[in-house]
Amino acid sequence: MALTLTVVIAAFVAFLAAVVTAVLSRLDGSQWPAAVLHGGAAFGGTLTLGVLLIALYRSV
Repeated sequence: MALTLTVVIAAFVAFLAAVVTAVLSRLDGSQWPAAVLHGGAAFGGTLTLGVLLIALYRSV
């Protein structure tokens, strides 16, 4: 149960990073498709690092 909650929290943080990145990218002058791609890259990177940190923490 705790592991599932941790992964859900990591996904939520990644989603927030994606939204903030997309909005900031759009405010910086990017077109919407480019801003969404930047947000997607932020989501993927943040989720990857989050799961990596969870795995490292759980293995100790």
